Amino acid sequence: MEEAEEEVGVKISCVISDAFLWFCCEIAEEKGLSWFPIWTANVVSLSAAFYTDVLRTKFGVLKQGRGDELVDCVPGFSNVRLRDIVDCVPGLVTESINSIFDQMVYKMGLMLPKAKAVVVNTFEKLSPTITNDLKSKMRLLCVGPFPLMFPSEVVFDKYDCLPWLDKQKEKSVVYISFGTVMAPPPHEFVALAEALECAGFPFLWSINDSNKGHLPSWFIDRVKEDEAFGKIVQWAPQMKVLGHPSVGGFVTHCGWNSVLESIVNGVPLICRPMLGDQRLNQRFIECIYEFGVGVEGGVFTKGGMIKALHRVLSSNEGKEMRKSVDVLRELAEE
Repeated sequence: MEEAEEEVGVKISCVISDAFLWFCCEIAEEKGLSWFPIWTANVVSLSAAFYTDVLRTKFGVLKQGRGDELVDCVPGFSNVRLRDIVDCVPGLVTESINSIFDQMVYKMGLMLPKAKAVVVNTFEKLSPTITNDLKSKMRLLCVGPFPLMFPSEVVFDKYDCLPWLDKQKEKSVVYISFGTVMAPPPHEFVALAEALECAGFPFLWSINDSNKGHLPSWFIDRVKEDEAFGKIVQWAPQMKVLGHPSVGGFVTHCGWNSVLESIVNGVPLICRPMLGDQRLNQRFIECIYEFGVGVEGGVFTKGGMIKALHRVLSSNEGKEMRKSVDVLRELAEE
């Protein structure tokens, strides 16, 4: 730090870091500086990590058959099950906190109250009970949602997603994307393709070439032959896609950025979480925020996905989801 100060001729006044980098708090303290950790995920996963000791004391190591027990010891978690938080709470499935990642999350939870302010990518009225509780434990600053704060000025649409969407009926298209970190196993891609073919809703699927190889050849051929059936692309301008009037649902892994982009564009979700905070996000989407559904059994099957598509895109339940997410959109814009 001294070398950096000497090089630029300016004194460092504070330390800003990802919240996971808890040791930045010690560096800041050693230099007499303020620490501003940034949490880019949902405030609910931050709360789960903060209450690690409370949760481990009450529930111990999670045993088989206890996954449906409710987490009634954390404010705002009364509808959350143990199975929803296992990926967010260090040491809930092991006797001790051993892995490097678990240690990082645990130490982060201990350090956060020392921060000058914990900057979170959310808006206060999304999870008010949890937000207010954490505010009593640390200096919490809600500055999101980031998609509204940092809108893209340039639209890059290499694969002509938007012109294709212009040809579709209002709220008729299902958009599909699982982010860049992880994807469902190959057999689930097949089940999803079969469900799309049977359900009959037009789709826009953003998928990289390696995962595209898991799709059935008949499905790829159908897309090539029938433009109205659906469109497969390597990349899509997600915010613009979700904001298009023809999009009526989003099949997602429940990454927090995707969830926020859905909220600010008023699009209901079909959730297939895979890791980290995604299961906890799904629980809040389905049971607290009420603008999405999980896939039956937690994995894609042909029958379960057909049901989910109809629930979101063509049922009265789907209309209620759109009303719920529209309310959240208005709160986000305040």
